[in-house]
Amino acid sequence: MGPKSTLSKERQRAILDSRNMIEVLLRKDGNEAETRRRAERIFERLMGYEAFTHLSRERAVHGVGDTEHADFAIQLEEGEEVPPVIMVELKRVGVDLAVKHVKQASRYAIDAGCEWVLLTNARQWRLYHVEFGQPPDIRLVEHWDLIHDELDVLDQKFSLLSLRGLKRGSLDTLWKRTKVLAPDSLLKAILSDDVVTVLRRVLKRDARVAVSADHIVGGLRKMLNDNAASILDDVQVSLPEPEEKGSTQRLGKGGARCRLSDLIAAGLIHPDTALFVDYKGTRHEAHVRGDGTVEFEGQVHKTPSSAGGAVTAKHNIHAPNGWRFWKFLDSEGVAQPLETLRQAYQQTQTESEIDATSEA
Repeated sequence: MGPKSTLSKERQRAILDSRNMIEVLLRKDGNEAETRRRAERIFERLMGYEAFTHLSRERAVHGVGDTEHADFAIQLEEGEEVPPVIMVELKRVGVDLAVKHVKQASRYAIDAGCEWVLLTNARQWRLYHVEFGQPPDIRLVEHWDLIHDELDVLDQKFSLLSLRGLKRGSLDTLWKRTKVLAPDSLLKAILSDDVVTVLRRVLKRDARVAVSADHIVGGLRKMLNDNAASILDDVQVSLPEPEEKGSTQRLGKGGARCRLSDLIAAGLIHPDTALFVDYKGTRHEAHVRGDGTVEFEGQVHKTPSSAGGAVTAKHNIHAPNGWRFWKFLDSEGVAQPLETLRQAYQQTQTESEIDATSEA
């Protein structure tokens, strides 16, 4: 048995009556005009609209070709010049909503300069956001089913689109939340300096194993499915940069960090090693200096990321992770990212730290 509903009896009855009304209409396979009348009653009873004030019927849409008419345009005040908040496209109750219906509804919204589209057949409800561009980005933000969903869910969804909700800015809040919870936004937050530092500390405490920031990125990639993992390639990740000052390398709580000078000292890379990258159709070349800095186009950069940023800045793009950006030729003449050397060094340092902890 699920949790007890917190809805008032009056609100429960309103939702159940609306559900029953649509179930009856579905059984008799009502036509579009009958579906429209029932939908208007739902807008009035569950969302608080006054039909003649807030629902502009058959709004003219002047696109390419003949003038068409959207079924409804939700507006906060009465008047033909009042801009619509949501364009509503209605289908007959027995017709399942499809991609072609989304395209039709979004075309109306774009013509009207409206960011929101509600597609419904009175039983299925789908709310889309339109982001104008070339091409426009149409994104499903919310969806619910009047016949099958729980009453608390239906109350939350219909309240979101209610007259009271719209006046309180519910759609603006919904869109901000949708964007911040998008995969790329979440990955940026998860891979921020603060979160990565905490993850490393917790993993060290619980598993007694020191891991680097890049180990965490690799672990996340394995954990995600292919589609989600591919987003990592487009996310500008802010990971802790290697320390630039001091000749000794700090291990312990922060895990093993690495500089080019550490790779030189370990014999993993030699001074004057050529680095290269093919970016935007052009090959860019740099080389490692004896002190572990990188020289690119006559400028000396303290880190590979700084040198990579000098490349991408020409295209107004933030600095990349230089360890994955730059490549070198290994002993067999095969191009490898600098990351392979850093991982080899960090693995050695991590194993040394674990051995020291075990001996202690």
